[in-house]
Amino acid sequence: MNPTDKSSRRVLILGITIPVGLLILLIGSLLFNFSLTSQKTAKIILENTLKGHVESLSHRLDEELSIMTKSGIVVRDVLQAQPPQARTDTLPFIGSLCANSDAYQVIYCDTAGEGITNSGIYIHVEQDNLLRDVENTAQYYTYLQNEPLTQAQAIVSVIPVVQNNKACGYILMYYSLNRILELFGDTVPYADSSLIFSTDGGLVMLTYGLDSVLSDQLPADTTLTQLLEQLDPRTKELQQAQDAIASGASGSLSVLIADAPQELFFHPLEIRDWYLTVGIHQPLYQQMLRDNWGDMHRLITYLLAVLLLFLVVVSGTMLAIHLMYKSRSHHLEKRATTDFLSGIYNKMATEEEISGYLTSHPHARCILFILDVDNFKTINDTRGHEMGDQVISSIGRHLQDNFRSDDIVGRIGGDEFLIFLKDIPSDTDLHQQIRRVQQLFCKFTTENELHIEISTSIGAAIFPTDAISFNELYKAADRALYQAKKHGKSQLYCNEGDS
Repeated sequence: MNPTDKSSRRVLILGITIPVGLLILLIGSLLFNFSLTSQKTAKIILENTLKGHVESLSHRLDEELSIMTKSGIVVRDVLQAQPPQARTDTLPFIGSLCANSDAYQVIYCDTAGEGITNSGIYIHVEQDNLLRDVENTAQYYTYLQNEPLTQAQAIVSVIPVVQNNKACGYILMYYSLNRILELFGDTVPYADSSLIFSTDGGLVMLTYGLDSVLSDQLPADTTLTQLLEQLDPRTKELQQAQDAIASGASGSLSVLIADAPQELFFHPLEIRDWYLTVGIHQPLYQQMLRDNWGDMHRLITYLLAVLLLFLVVVSGTMLAIHLMYKSRSHHLEKRATTDFLSGIYNKMATEEEISGYLTSHPHARCILFILDVDNFKTINDTRGHEMGDQVISSIGRHLQDNFRSDDIVGRIGGDEFLIFLKDIPSDTDLHQQIRRVQQLFCKFTTENELHIEISTSIGAAIFPTDAISFNELYKAADRALYQAKKHGKSQLYCNEGDS
């Protein structure tokens, strides 16, 4: 092996090994960095999942309250349009409202708090401090620790009924806290999780799953931030959580409740500063974290699947673009070769197709017809150019309907058309085709609504008897056309002299 070959081989080996070595180093570095960051990433993913559950719970509660209130506003609008004369007049409306919404009870009352429930029970609600000044005409939410009829806790949607820009009555829609617990059970699918519900000013109204760690009854004025501090005053994240709650943001913190660590996730509702806070026990949290972090193979498989999907999508996209480009090219090509008015080949495409066929089949017997519409100028002058266009279009359809797809038909001028028939095996077939064209086109009726009867003069020339190129064949057929017109139009004249 000469030095030049050795040098070339060395260059080739280096050209392969260096990129492969760099690729291996790159993959190793990526895997090492992945192993270092996977636990942190898994924690972020898990926290986002848990935050998503709390956010979903908040959204579901917001949505149910919003839909309930919107249905109440519809009834409010009816009562404003037709003010009730007595409280009992509202029973059909509030009864239907209760039956068709998430409210377990609906009350209509006047500004003094004298009201009637959807069940027809007269009630006085002034002592519940639900009603604001009559000047306040906007809907609002409030909270009851003990609703008078059932002694249950409830969220109340207060919808003022307005006359003369003042409240003249109220629709009160009661939403049970048990429904919040049902949503909590459906949305946060973890055992031993806890829920804290706080309302105006952060006042805690519900603590679910914390009874075992709250030794005493909470004071009535306990706020969410005070409760978090009471649960674990040593947590370093307390101030950060308090700042987030004060600004109406969502967040999370780790607390140690009765020596049992928990992860708390809080999210605001759309109602002022109301909050939902969900707690997940730390052992369950750590198990979920290990599941996400330790099963690296599953994550790599997922990444490979994503990569494969990406390749499939890219390949599919490229294929779709190619097909679209091909279809578009075919469409543009067809438009470039098609006569717009008649729907058949235009002059250039007709000549190219016939010339190409004659060049590649110099010994095939073929015949070329030139059709010229008789008195076409008269049609344009007497019936208008639109009618002339319809005649051209009708001839184009007639040509397409009566000839094979491999025959060549085209429009080469204003009222001139070409018909090129290929591979005619015998004289008998030749004469049959001539008679057929004569019967089809010397006289026929257009397809438009006027059914105009028109005639054409036709000249024909035979390849290779009359000519051996397209230009010569065309001239021969044109001479025959001249003879057909000379002999009185509506004639077919062949260059050989047969009329």
